[in-house]
Amino acid sequence: MLLEKKYDFAGLNISLPVREGILKHTKMPDVLPEYCNDLYTNKKYSITIEGQIVAMADEIAQITHDLDDYLRLEILDTDHIILDKLTSLVREFHQTRYGQDPFPQNITLDKKDILGIKDKLIKCYVDYLVYQLAYDSFENLNLKEYRAMELDEVVIKYSDKIGSEVNRFHSKMNKLIFNDNFKIKEMDKRGKLIITSLFDYYISRPEKMPNPTYEKFLKNNKSPIVIADYISGMTDRYAISQYKEMIRL
Repeated sequence: MLLEKKYDFAGLNISLPVREGILKHTKMPDVLPEYCNDLYTNKKYSITIEGQIVAMADEIAQITHDLDDYLRLEILDTDHIILDKLTSLVREFHQTRYGQDPFPQNITLDKKDILGIKDKLIKCYVDYLVYQLAYDSFENLNLKEYRAMELDEVVIKYSDKIGSEVNRFHSKMNKLIFNDNFKIKEMDKRGKLIITSLFDYYISRPEKMPNPTYEKFLKNNKSPIVIADYISGMTDRYAISQYKEMIRL
């Protein structure tokens, strides 16, 4: 709405449904700025089908991307995945739909085997979660007629049975990882170090930011919010590269 400079006006001309979907694709904050007042903040879920689809797509992406990272970095014990009930539902789905079990019954649970089938495991999870969400949501949409921007309930969702299994699996992974894993804790510390170091660096050397950002910084009475906005817009890789460049100076 304000930060982009692609046109002859500030920000992007984003429609209300898109803004509302952005706000609600994850958990809404308890305190919201005034520019969110027209985004139906009395409802925690999106009032459009598209917005609800985006929210669920984000959930599926988060689960499967996390699973991919944990297996690739050998953070998670393999038996926590292969022997989980949700994996058994994924296997049952593939057996019914495609006529074959995606994973051999005699698979061993050592690192070599699980890394060898990692990509297949992730694809099978995505296939199952997307198909099941579409199937269950289609059942919900058939129950009554819905009008655009007038949804009074969540209709893009899993059935209670599948939803509880997905939530249990994600909670289980988060508990195993964030409570017990040293690598994750160290990565969190590094991420915080990179962000705070970049902020301190640009506060003391604002001229090192790109010219448009530096000019905006001066125009806004050297507000640190401009620096925070600049860093928040960085990709992970760019932030890391800027940090490495900073420590070389």
